[in-house]
Amino acid sequence: THRRPLVIGPYPVATELASFGFRWFTDSAADLSRLEEWLDAPGPALVEHNASVARRCFALGSLPAKLRAVIASLGPPLGPPLGPPLGPPLGPPHGPRANR
Repeated sequence: THRRPLVIGPYPVATELASFGFRWFTDSAADLSRLEEWLDAPGPALVEHNASVARRCFALGSLPAKLRAVIASLGPPLGPPLGPPLGPPLGPPHGPRANR
């Protein structure tokens, strides 16, 4: 839904997403009327706001540090690893897609 308004009904994680600051229309009659008005004369404020929230809260570049913090908060491992790592270490992207 890149740069489009959203209409959210009874969605299980809507409350959690709203806590980050996302804004959307609900499936209420009043909001659907507001959505129709928005579609007739779309303004950039709503989609820019949501894009800003997404960049601030869900940037892929910050994911490794967030994962390390969560893993560190779990405490030391209970034993040795069960096998080799499943992939490359967390860090900046590597390879031909890294600069895209």
